[in-house]
Amino acid sequence: AIRRQRQMCIETDLITIRILEAGKLLLNTDLSITEIAEKCGFDDSNYFGDSFKKVKGISPREYRKANGIV
Repeated sequence: AIRRQRQMCIETDLITIRILEAGKLLLNTDLSITEIAEKCGFDDSNYFGDSFKKVKGISPREYRKANGIV
């Protein structure tokens, strides 16, 4: 049980790190959201969007828009 819990924490930390990197790419590049998802290790852009929203509280598109980037 402890080993499984530790693995879940590592996976959560990895997703958070990927999302933080994605946030930088969203603000500093003109890459599409799908391209950013792929660059950050997400095979599924829908899963990326859901994960991003869970970490940041808004979707990748809303994040870009809220920071003045369309």
